[in-house]
Amino acid sequence: MKLLAIAGLLAITLVSVEDEIAIGRQANVQVQKQIPALRDEQTLAYVRSIGQRLARHAPGPGYPYSFSTADYREINAFALPPVNTQGNLGRNTVIGPGLVAIDASLSKKFQLGETRTLQFRTEVFNLPNHPNFSIPSGLTSFTNATGAVSPTFGKITSTTTTSRQIQFGLKLTF
Repeated sequence: MKLLAIAGLLAITLVSVEDEIAIGRQANVQVQKQIPALRDEQTLAYVRSIGQRLARHAPGPGYPYSFSTADYREINAFALPPVNTQGNLGRNTVIGPGLVAIDASLSKKFQLGETRTLQFRTEVFNLPNHPNFSIPSGLTSFTNATGAVSPTFGKITSTTTTSRQIQFGLKLTF
């Protein structure tokens, strides 16, 4: 047992620094077996830079900190903020797929005498017939004040556009 004075507070530790490091390494191995690591170097570099800045100001002995990011898109990555406070989730954190919208129109005008014209028009909506999926459902991850999690949070359950539609039009002007 050790007594440590940290930031004006008295802390009692029941394990040595070496034991804490060993426990942390064992936990890290278990987590890495269960959750895949993110392989995006840009994100990893960003997380490591933030972690190193935080570690420089951490109280206690100089632990050998290491930082990684789990590739885990799951509801448990989010938490309900305290009552009457706003959360700290960044903008566009939960994003959906892109949107492809190509519409086309063809028209032909026929002159019928001096004062009359006939226009034939064809309009096609969603020309490539591409499915445009909605954003992941649930703008918030909790459905009520008790924190009951929505079963569809983060899941794409619908489309935003219809399938290909073709319409024809005929207009007589006189």
